[in-house]
Amino acid sequence: MVRTVTMWTQSGGGGKSTVTMNTAHALEKAGHDVLVWDIDPQRQSLTDYIGMTEYLSNDRANALEAVFDGDLNDVILSKDRHDELPFDLIPSSFQWSDFDKVLAREAVPNEWTVFRQALVKANIPDYYDVLFIDCEGRKGLKERNALIATQNVIVPVFPNRKGRTDVKTAQEYLFNRTQPALADAGIDLEFNINAIVATQVDYNKSIHQDNVGYFQNNDDIPLFPHVFKDRGPYEQAMEEQMTLFEFSESDETRDLYDYEPEVLEKYHYLAQAIMAGDLNIEYQKPRVVA
Repeated sequence: MVRTVTMWTQSGGGGKSTVTMNTAHALEKAGHDVLVWDIDPQRQSLTDYIGMTEYLSNDRANALEAVFDGDLNDVILSKDRHDELPFDLIPSSFQWSDFDKVLAREAVPNEWTVFRQALVKANIPDYYDVLFIDCEGRKGLKERNALIATQNVIVPVFPNRKGRTDVKTAQEYLFNRTQPALADAGIDLEFNINAIVATQVDYNKSIHQDNVGYFQNNDDIPLFPHVFKDRGPYEQAMEEQMTLFEFSESDETRDLYDYEPEVLEKYHYLAQAIMAGDLNIEYQKPRVVA
């Protein structure tokens, strides 16, 4: 059974693309077939971060066209054919900025289920073990389509006041707005917040300590038990257009500092929690598949 997850918050930042690309690579390294669908129409998107920037161009075939008039399989970049890719990718495009306009002129039965229908049409759930959709930070029709297509969401947040707001908004948007609205339309879908993931945590800042404590002590918040601290080769990996795993293994990058392998272990743990559907699983040292 395919695991489907949308990486989403209502606002920019929070580490959505960082968490997506590194968790996806951890899952691939554990032997799972992973597809990442990037729908962020910006240069600093996951597509850009892993070196596929050329695919953002408006003059290429893209997933926006495939969703309405084609087959998503036609725009998948396979890691078997692109050696630089750590997982299969549906790259983003600048044209995703026009999604609302395209949707308005297309005759579709339900404007919220376009992604879901496109995935089924392409039989993607039959081909992969895990599907991630990486969003930009907003609450538009594109993002709602992603959430409805997967029914599961991971919310990466900074441990500040905005992060608290993002968590509350995600809960309200999924459970009090989207799910009831679908029920009114005769569509019975249940939603799940798989994990709230605290990113760029600096325990030298009291506001970070306070907000991590707030997340930990709130029973309504499914906090991933291991925070991602504001340390590690994140910026260097992004500059090299690599995942953290690629950075750690490359002969052309620096060696990891003593504390940095811990970051990779946390991504392996998050990957295992996603596959198990349980944040409190006992972590197993991964058997990495070559």
